[in-house]
Amino acid sequence: VLFGPRTAPLGKGAIPRKLSPLAQEAQKFKTAEEFVDAKFFTHGSRAKFDVFDTAKFQTGEGMGGAGRGASFTNRLAVAKQYASKYGEGTDPYLYLTRREGLNIMKVDAFRRDTKLWLKIADTLDKDFPKTEGLGNKIRKAIKDKKFNQLQEELEYPLHWDVHDIFDDVMEKVGVDGLSFLDGTFRGSNTGVTIFKPEKLKLTRIRADQLTDFFNQV
Repeated sequence: VLFGPRTAPLGKGAIPRKLSPLAQEAQKFKTAEEFVDAKFFTHGSRAKFDVFDTAKFQTGEGMGGAGRGASFTNRLAVAKQYASKYGEGTDPYLYLTRREGLNIMKVDAFRRDTKLWLKIADTLDKDFPKTEGLGNKIRKAIKDKKFNQLQEELEYPLHWDVHDIFDDVMEKVGVDGLSFLDGTFRGSNTGVTIFKPEKLKLTRIRADQLTDFFNQV
C-alpha cells in the first residue's frame, strides 16, 4: 500500500500511529492531488495487478506510440479518468511510481540530443547487429549535419513495425522513458511512456482511498 503496512480498510484508526516516511512527506502538501502530482507518475486502470504484464503492451489506448512501455501521467486527475474507463475489472485503481531516480526525457530534447544518438549508434553496432548498418547511418547524418531532418526516418526502424527494439535500446543508453506532455509525439497526450515498466516498484491504491488518507492525516 501507499503509506506503509495497513490491513484494515481506511477509516477511523486505519492509519498507523507511527507514520511511514512517505506519509510524513505527504503532510507537507495541502492535498493528496498536489502530493501525487509532485512526487509520482501515475497510471490509471480498472485492472488489478502487481506487475505490468508485457503481453498487454501495444494493446491499450495509444498502442505504445512512444515505444513498448506503459503510459503514465503527471496529473492525478487524468489517471483517475483512465481508471474509470480502461482495463479488465470493475474497481478504479491508481498505480504510482516515484519520479525520483527515473531518467525521463522530453521528446524534443531526445530528438535533438546528437550525443545521445551517437551512443545509440554505438549500442546498435554492439548489441543489435540485425539493424543492418543503422548505426553508421546515424553517425553519417550527424557528421553531415542532416540529423535533424532525418531523425524520424532513423528512429522509425527501432519501433515495433520493424525491429521492435526501441525499449531495449533505451534501456541500454540509460533512458527510462519519454515525456510527451505537450502532445508533440505522434499526437499523444497522455503524458509519459516508461519503458520496462515490469521492473518498476509500483504502489497500487484504489482511486477513492487517496483523499480519505489525506483527510485522516
